[in-house]
Amino acid sequence: MSERDPLALVTGAGIRLGRAVSELLAHHGFRVALHYHRHRDQAEALAALLNRHGAGAKRAACFAADLSDPHAMEPLVDTVEQEMGPLEVLVLSAAIYPRDPLSGVEADRFEETLRVNLISPFLLARTAGLRMKERGRGSITALLDWSVDRPYADRIPYSIAKAGLRSGVLGLARALAPEVRVNGIALGAVLLPEGISSELHERIRTAAPLQRIGTPMDAADAVRYLVQAEFVTGTILTVDGGRSVA
Repeated sequence: MSERDPLALVTGAGIRLGRAVSELLAHHGFRVALHYHRHRDQAEALAALLNRHGAGAKRAACFAADLSDPHAMEPLVDTVEQEMGPLEVLVLSAAIYPRDPLSGVEADRFEETLRVNLISPFLLARTAGLRMKERGRGSITALLDWSVDRPYADRIPYSIAKAGLRSGVLGLARALAPEVRVNGIALGAVLLPEGISSELHERIRTAAPLQRIGTPMDAADAVRYLVQAEFVTGTILTVDGGRSVA
């Protein structure tokens, strides 16, 4: 591991899917910039773990930024590249998943969902993507949701934001080509929210033709494929156990 190894920035890297993606990329030779907001302890613990296996080289470092502030995205890229070098890979993993029954949707909460799940990820991808394009190489992958075509009735603002980001992925793929590839992953039931009832867990499991709940590694494997798939851009890869066709 050296400073010549490619650098990936993963948002929401300290927990859940972001952690799994970060660990897998590090395992396959990437240095990883671990973005966090509220989960500093988890991100720092992950950085320490990755650096212990780095054969003396700095394999990971942590970077704080609040995705509810779109103006923080360019400074985040600046800081990462000043400390670790030019980005080659960006993975947009961080998101919030608010439950908003229709009668309870409020403007402030709706706007926060759009900032965190759509506006900031798009601006981060634009900033990093333009720099990658200028340098002649790069890959951006956004974690989306299989439900954007069948929105959850109690999570409509979330679905709107993810649908907008899917459109952003397709537009960026055209705007940043041929130097930068941009793709998305429409995730199904992968790592369910904490506190879910056993009855709901079983209904979700049996709704998918593959009859199981996905794992963080299912998502991480899909990210790794898109990162290395040199002839793939503008693609939304569905990873949902077949639920979207059930």
